[in-house]
Amino acid sequence: MEPQSRDVETALATLHLKLNELKNSIRSFTGKLEMGQVLWPDVQENFATLSGQLNMLQKILNKEKTPQLQNLVLLPLVTSQSEDNTLLQMTEGRIPFLTPEAIPDYLRTKLDLDIEHKEGAFAAETQRISENVLQRQILDINNLSEKLSELITQSKESWEESLTMTSNINARLPENDQKELNKLISALETGKGLRVSARRQNQR
Repeated sequence: MEPQSRDVETALATLHLKLNELKNSIRSFTGKLEMGQVLWPDVQENFATLSGQLNMLQKILNKEKTPQLQNLVLLPLVTSQSEDNTLLQMTEGRIPFLTPEAIPDYLRTKLDLDIEHKEGAFAAETQRISENVLQRQILDINNLSEKLSELITQSKESWEESLTMTSNINARLPENDQKELNKLISALETGKGLRVSARRQNQR
């Protein structure tokens, strides 16, 4: 095997590993969002994790030893009409077989013609918008972003203030009060520490 081929395989294996880690992090985060079980600190932690993983991918791609993958050409060596279990496993069930008809869709380097036409239409439409309208839309978006940022900041501060008050209350609880509380619980559960009055003893 040539040194360049070994470098390409090593780089692809490293990228595949890091991409799987990133994909699992995104899947875990989106699952928490769908379940509605995410607090603000969790959101920050998940975004920090995703940002770190993306930066790591960028560092790997920018390394001098990493081959210029964009300069490589991917050619299918075998096509088949039957299901390929190896291909199915590598693509996580997305591509069951590789046929000559499917190759242009999976390995294309340019957008489909219909998509290119739609993008061209969108670009032409944006060119027709006047400068005043464009500036007004930008101003509206900036105002909306600022309001959302303020709401998020206020919610965060309110949550942190509530958390701090709870921590302060727990910190101010005297040790003696905690001991008395433990005695009361023990008395209710086991009767420990309870005394029988003299009148009740005479009645017996």
